[in-house]
Amino acid sequence: MIVSFMQEIYLRFHDDLARNLFLYVAPVQATFYREPTAGWESVIKRFSCSYDVDEARKCIALDRPTAAVFHLMRVVESAVLELQIFLREREM
Repeated sequence: MIVSFMQEIYLRFHDDLARNLFLYVAPVQATFYREPTAGWESVIKRFSCSYDVDEARKCIALDRPTAAVFHLMRVVESAVLELQIFLREREM
């Protein structure tokens, strides 16, 4: 009886797990995924870039450095554009 019960549990777990994909995020990187904008509040407020900061930090958590650089470059682009406007105003 207990053997058939354990087999049934095994089959249920197997079926349930086969329907989903589970990705592992190391505990060190989990904070990047759970709190993607932590520590970036002033940058987000200044450059209105919450989406890209959020995505960049999630990419870091999921070990996708190239994608993280893409999103961070968009943040830098916002800063450079603001710097360009500032410098033009100073020239006048």
